[in-house]
Amino acid sequence: MKNTLSILIIAFGFSHIIVGQNYFSFNGSADVLFRYEPRGLGGRALVHGMDNKLIINYNSDFSGGTEVNGSLKIGNSENYFEYNGSADVRLQYKSRGSGGRALVHDSNNRLSINHGGDFTGGTFIGGHKIVFPNANIGIGTSNPDSKLTVKGKIHAEEVKIDLSVPAPDYVFKKEYDLPTLEKVQQYIQEKGHLPNIPSAKIMETEGVELGEMNMKLLEKIEELTLYIIEQEKEIEKFKTYKNKIEELERKLDLLLKNK
Repeated sequence: MKNTLSILIIAFGFSHIIVGQNYFSFNGSADVLFRYEPRGLGGRALVHGMDNKLIINYNSDFSGGTEVNGSLKIGNSENYFEYNGSADVRLQYKSRGSGGRALVHDSNNRLSINHGGDFTGGTFIGGHKIVFPNANIGIGTSNPDSKLTVKGKIHAEEVKIDLSVPAPDYVFKKEYDLPTLEKVQQYIQEKGHLPNIPSAKIMETEGVELGEMNMKLLEKIEELTLYIIEQEKEIEKFKTYKNKIEELERKLDLLLKNK
């Protein structure tokens, strides 16, 4: 080629192909180096590493990373990691099962893990913390409408909810307007449900906000507690009246006997 100096040197176990600042080089020991100067410094493309390993892009000498075009299979017919050059990454370790499509770029532009349930034992994600910073997660549904959408039952030892509404201790404050039982009865007769509690129809169609509903139920429990306290006071009054009446009746009996 014009204006190009190509030199092949084979001496003392060293082999180089050098074109200007560009080269493909074997250093005679463990390293194959490669550089195309307009694209960067290049470096150790292949290294015969410790433990008899083949290392590609040793120590990330190629700072842009490593890219494999087309299909790629690592392993043998029984144990392998394979990218098929299109949408699937497959994994199999024969002694543990048939494996299958570990990762798939599916038709909805989603990353599908354990596509089609190929790994029949399910999918396990290890580690003490898993973070999905901006995701809606669906279990049993492909269209999650919240950070976590579950179509089905949830079995847990405990559920902790951060409140988005105030806790109803305001019921016990002096300024709280506790409705009379007569007003509550009238409301129930007119609406068919308790005040400040959604109707059965609304709950069936719109669902229940668990944190909010628990606070509303607690509000009713605290109101009931106040009603019970008031009734207890009335009962004590009636007891006092009853004792007085019994005392008057006893005295009246004595008077009548002494006539």
